[in-house]
Amino acid sequence: IGIKPRVNLLENYQITDKEDGIFDKKYVIYSPEEYDLSRLLRFIENAERQGKIPYLDTPNFALESDVKLLKELIEKTKIGVVANNYYALSFTDNLIIGGGLNVYNSFTANEFNAPVIVAEGQLGKIQPFAYMTLRHCPMKEHLNSTCEKCVYTDGFEYVTDGGKALLLKRKKLSTCTFYLTD
Repeated sequence: IGIKPRVNLLENYQITDKEDGIFDKKYVIYSPEEYDLSRLLRFIENAERQGKIPYLDTPNFALESDVKLLKELIEKTKIGVVANNYYALSFTDNLIIGGGLNVYNSFTANEFNAPVIVAEGQLGKIQPFAYMTLRHCPMKEHLNSTCEKCVYTDGFEYVTDGGKALLLKRKKLSTCTFYLTD
């Protein structure tokens, strides 16, 4: 009674969408725009050469074909996983519980028995996560783009009626999912 369980918050980590470069934290989480084996292998090699521990960030939304692709990537590379939805919990025992699982109390965090990245709440450092997930393609809807001739580039923004600019980020697996972030 009165004993608070120890929450295993992940610290000393960085999230990157780059395969190359210098990583300055112990844990390096690769959150690519496009999930590709050759890029993932390059990231793992670069991280390990620097003595870092690599992880793959999984999207909070995935179709059945996306789950299959992610599972193949993880089986081929043996990389640890940041689970942002329940589908990713079965990929490996080498897990970090990501902010997409909305862990916000010590009881839930301890039930996973894995390091936790907190998206919001009182457990620790707040990590910025997406405000909204979009399954439709804004490029098709607003810019007459097609998948074959996609016009998406980094830097697209949505601006709210109040003037706040949100970045439009893309995750590409079998199809694209878009996220609005700071």
